[in-house]
This record gives sequence, structure tokens and C-alpha cells, in this order.
Amino acid sequence: MGHRDTPRDNDPRLLFVYGTLRRGSDSLMAERLASEATYVGPATVPGVLYDTGRFPGCVPSADPEQRVHGEVFALHADTAVALLTQLDQYEGYAPDARYGSLFVRARIMVRFEDDSEQAAWIYHYNEPLGGARVIPSGDWMQR
Repeated sequence: MGHRDTPRDNDPRLLFVYGTLRRGSDSLMAERLASEATYVGPATVPGVLYDTGRFPGCVPSADPEQRVHGEVFALHADTAVALLTQLDQYEGYAPDARYGSLFVRARIMVRFEDDSEQAAWIYHYNEPLGGARVIPSGDWMQR
């Protein structure tokens, strides 16, 4: 059995955030995440970022050139389940009713600035986009 630094794909210990959960956000849940998880660094994921008005929504993209910018946090083993449960509620995600959820928590490969990749959780936007505007930079902080 070799030592692995990457989390098991079915249970990533990393979380990628791209909007109201990023550091510097005025959201109370962002403060909780920052205090209960460890900031790892900036990263990107494949996707398109939309401005829904109150918050951003990331939608997966098959185009590797379309990237969404955000931050990665490492969840602590002893509090990960409780924190993810709280984040699921914050993001309007019901695991047993994913089709009616505002966001859906999914696994994705995040790419760090050194081009390394690791599995992480992400909340993908799950509602019709309607009049949502694309954020061309893919960065909520640069909208």
C-alpha cells in the first residue's frame, strides 16, 4: 500500500468555492468555512460562470479553455461531514432531491497554479439560467 496525498475520489476532503464562500466575502458561511477548514490556495475548474443577480452560478463545461476561478479549502476530518451538511443547506442542495436543488454538490478535478490537480467538491448551479449573464473572466471577484 503506497502513501497517497490525493483524497479518494469518492470522498474528497477538498472544497472548491467560487462565489459567496470565498475569503473576503461578507457571508457568515464564508466566515465559518474559513474558521473550520484550511485555506489551500487558488485554483480553477472547467466551467462557465454566470451572474444570477444575488450570487454566481458555475455550470460545467466540456471546453478546457473555459475555466472558473476560485479557492480551495481542505476540510478537517473530524468536522467535514457536519460542515458539508451546513454548506448543503446554505447552497440549497438536498441530496435526496437533487432535481429540485438550487445547487448540486459534485466531484470535480481542480487545477492549482502549479498545474497539479486534485479531486474536490464543488456546488454546480442547478436552476434554469434565464437572464443570467456570463462572467467572461470566470472570476466572481472580477465581474
